[in-house]
Amino acid sequence: MSFEAEASFIRSHFNNLWAGRTAVAWDNVPFSKPDAAWVRLSVNRDGAARRELGSTATRRFIGTTLVEVFTQANTGTAENDELCEVVASIFRDVTDADTHIHFGEPEVLSVGNSDGWFKQDVLCPFARDTVYTT
Repeated sequence: MSFEAEASFIRSHFNNLWAGRTAVAWDNVPFSKPDAAWVRLSVNRDGAARRELGSTATRRFIGTTLVEVFTQANTGTAENDELCEVVASIFRDVTDADTHIHFGEPEVLSVGNSDGWFKQDVLCPFARDTVYTT
């Protein structure tokens, strides 16, 4: 499986379950910030390791899906917290048999106010195993 196929699955999975709750900024796609809450999704690759030796080898690719959640500044945290919980539930313990991607437990980090927005990051760790035959 390619990195693009991996990212495509993750974006599609999120988009289907997010169901238009807010606007979504995707990597390297033009986006105009709305006046209401919005999110930005990025797929980050954190490393890889060979897990088996021999003519058939499994490689594990590790990554983090980062969903940045933006709500209007100085309006409290309730709306942002609620959106973060939805993001976490979308990825928590998801396993996909076709892509061999498994997500772990998401965590939420509060970033604070900047440029009129209150931001929290939802970090969703995942692993993908791919079998190679040499």
